[in-house]
Amino acid sequence: MTFHYWYFDPSGNTTLIVDNRDGALPREQYAACAKTLMERLDAEQVGYFERAQDPSLPGHLQMMGGEFCGNASRSFAFLLKLLGLAEGDSVRIEVSGYPGALHARFLSAGETRAEVECAMPCPLSAAPAGLTSAPGAVAVAFDGITHMVLKNRPCDEKTVDAVLKEVYAAPDPPDALGVLFWDADGGAMTPAVYVPAVGSLVYESSCGSGSVAVAAALAREKNAAVHDLALRQRGGVLTVSYDPTVPAATLAGEIILRTCGEVTL
Repeated sequence: MTFHYWYFDPSGNTTLIVDNRDGALPREQYAACAKTLMERLDAEQVGYFERAQDPSLPGHLQMMGGEFCGNASRSFAFLLKLLGLAEGDSVRIEVSGYPGALHARFLSAGETRAEVECAMPCPLSAAPAGLTSAPGAVAVAFDGITHMVLKNRPCDEKTVDAVLKEVYAAPDPPDALGVLFWDADGGAMTPAVYVPAVGSLVYESSCGSGSVAVAAALAREKNAAVHDLALRQRGGVLTVSYDPTVPAATLAGEIILRTCGEVTL
């Protein structure tokens, strides 16, 4: 089968979006196909463009492991704008791992570049992780992914491996896990994200939900809302706000459409 795809670069978190609006590819094959696509087209993650369950919305984005991804959601909003399916300066979309409709706003939008701000899922909880492999880590849980925020600890593969081993040896492990190395003094973050369904461990160039997780850890530490926290990541800067009293979270950053084409699976 041949599918059309778009290759986006949202602050380095390279994302393939595959057109499956005709439903030719069953969801149970998404994970295996995503693994092939990531290797063949050199991307960090894959999402699938489906018809929306709500007929009033222009589309649904289903991620490769059923997880939620803020960068992919922002890329999907830009895609809908490029296809003429989003009118004005905002759009509502369906995405995996997020109940209801997600609101995205175009701060700017051209033919290949856009600045997109997107509402984000708020954490279900933020609490000490109690990990022996990473003392002091804060576990920030979302629907579909949990992030372990490690403050002021240098990025280390051995730490990532130890955290994964400990978390996935415990009962009821998350669908996906992020290990976030947060340099609070330097305003930087290095995310490693593991998706068991795909068997992928990626040191991502940027991570949207991970950025919200860092803001949530900081809000817990300060006992106050966090506004316009700029997090420098390998692929660029993401700006996040989080107010636990509402609760509400937003993520903003640049997105580039690198290429598009067809691929046979």
